[in-house]
Amino acid sequence: MRNSKVCQAVFGASVILACLCACDSGAKDKTSGASSSNLATNSQDLSKYRQAYAKPISEWTKPNIDESVKDEWQEFAPIPRAQAPKDNEFVHTKAHLGRNLFNEPRLSKSGQIACESCHHKEMASSDGLPSAIGHNLQIGRRNSPSTQMAAFFDELFWDGRAKSLEEQALGPITDPLEMANTLENAENAIKNAPEYYPLFVAAFGDETLKNAWAKYYPWIMSKNEQEEKAAKKAIHTHKSDESNTTKASANLGEKANLSANSNAGAVVNSNTDKKTNLADTNASKTAQKADLLGINKLEYLSARLLNDLKEQERALFGSFAYRKPLSDKPNPQSTNSNQPKIPQNLITQAQKLITIENIAKAIATFERGPGLMGAKNTRFERFLKGDYAALDDKELWGLDIFRNKGRCMNCHYGFLLSDKKFHNVGLELYGRVGQDLGRYEVTQNPADIGAFKTPSLVNVSKTAPYFHNGIAPNLAGVIQLFNEGVNVQVLDDESLKKGLNSANVAGKSSVKQKEIVKDKDGKLIKPTKSPLIQPLNLSADEIEALEAFLRTL
Repeated sequence: MRNSKVCQAVFGASVILACLCACDSGAKDKTSGASSSNLATNSQDLSKYRQAYAKPISEWTKPNIDESVKDEWQEFAPIPRAQAPKDNEFVHTKAHLGRNLFNEPRLSKSGQIACESCHHKEMASSDGLPSAIGHNLQIGRRNSPSTQMAAFFDELFWDGRAKSLEEQALGPITDPLEMANTLENAENAIKNAPEYYPLFVAAFGDETLKNAWAKYYPWIMSKNEQEEKAAKKAIHTHKSDESNTTKASANLGEKANLSANSNAGAVVNSNTDKKTNLADTNASKTAQKADLLGINKLEYLSARLLNDLKEQERALFGSFAYRKPLSDKPNPQSTNSNQPKIPQNLITQAQKLITIENIAKAIATFERGPGLMGAKNTRFERFLKGDYAALDDKELWGLDIFRNKGRCMNCHYGFLLSDKKFHNVGLELYGRVGQDLGRYEVTQNPADIGAFKTPSLVNVSKTAPYFHNGIAPNLAGVIQLFNEGVNVQVLDDESLKKGLNSANVAGKSSVKQKEIVKDKDGKLIKPTKSPLIQPLNLSADEIEALEAFLRTL
């Protein structure tokens, strides 16, 4: 009896999982006679897509989008710099502090969980899990969204409950399933960490306080103006890949100089992608140079890539790049007689700068600057800037499908690859185990039942699994769901009640009766799937091409 109830309870989830079981095989086996776009009917003649897209964006034909979004739609564009609010302007010392706080487990109740625990740099600031794991190994409600492009959203989290990066930065600290702390305790934890005093002075102190602390920590004021200008220039001015390549060639001419250029990642990636483009040429020259120097090629390329990353961070942080707070001597509370003792009044003034508001500002500043670095090095970003060899013909076919038959551009457009809106795509599992009312929990508007924010697709290949509940394990699964119009059956009233009554697994109710939304007359309100979600009838080849394009974003 119990087993039957469990089966009923997970019916909704099993329907979707059944669709996903054949994501990879379905993409290969399913066929359709429909053409991929307005540009060509012969899938073998892919050169037409290069003719259509290997040119300035202003010369592209407009995509096939719904009438309802034509007034808001924006064409693709390179990623701009993130605009900081007037009360939290970008300062490289603040970004450096923010990076340390982003990786700081003392902000959590257990002292074991940091922002970085769920937002890994290598995964485009996501964690690769269907749902985040937080305090006491509790499983969170939703998939950890990437923070890489968070600086450009007006409303943060899947349901949009935070209205700024600063507000978003504090949300996980108090969430009982994440860091499970209080803001007061988090603030006090940092106040009791002397290694943070000079970092807060450098980030938030006035000139008088900085000068006073500079007697003990010279780096606080050392070349501060010069480095600030250099950092701002590095963030606000985005040089072309061609200029970076020229710089790289010059560096390579020096004796085994391993200071790399910003195109090193492209050099390494090009070997994987097996493309004949500018990056391939540079890789060949690099290998030849390694031969002349008698250096192992792989080691040489790896060193160049590592140094490239360091160069980028140095440009953003100045002398603060890779500076660990614990290495900054002397310690303000050190008993070592050889180290000058910092006056208590200076320590007190530094502690006053350590507020939860400044902690939030520092983390937000990090996300607006260095946190964006990984988003600016994608192949699609290089393509938009004029490197037309960055995408092959198949990927350009996928681009055309994205803009036309795939209907992707109804919601994913502009430099952000998101409309910043909230849509119900049919995965709220209403009345089932795993139900999530989404945006409705914030607005209490019945129209928002099951609506979630459109995520940015920048670096989407690195942020699996997908959707708010992580139900799609890979890009093929995502495409397959949309290809079928995310065709999840909405339960009738009686089935909803049965679903609720059977949603009791291991003695814990996953869905509460009160979560079923009713109108003022007590009539059940059902979620409404967005009209933008429709079956696509993509062929297996088209699905493959679309996935190939998504991997360039």
